[in-house]
Amino acid sequence: MRELVDLMKLLADDKQPRDVRIACADALREYKQSDVAQSLIRVLSDRDFGVAWQARRSLNLMTANDFRYDQTAWLKYLTGTEKPFA
Repeated sequence: MRELVDLMKLLADDKQPRDVRIACADALREYKQSDVAQSLIRVLSDRDFGVAWQARRSLNLMTANDFRYDQTAWLKYLTGTEKPFA
């Protein structure tokens, strides 16, 4: 679980290199958990489009849904669905 926490911290840290953050967003899709999805949702509005795009793609692969970059819609889906992960 330590690795998971590290991945989420690196993703959230905008001082990290772009490629590191993108790789974290990609790797996190393997963890179909609410806290992971929330960390991906938080970076959907990131100023680096590559990071935001990978977060969206990971959320799409985790849930089989696509609410684009709409953080509110993603959170509503995540909290309002009994089994949000595909």
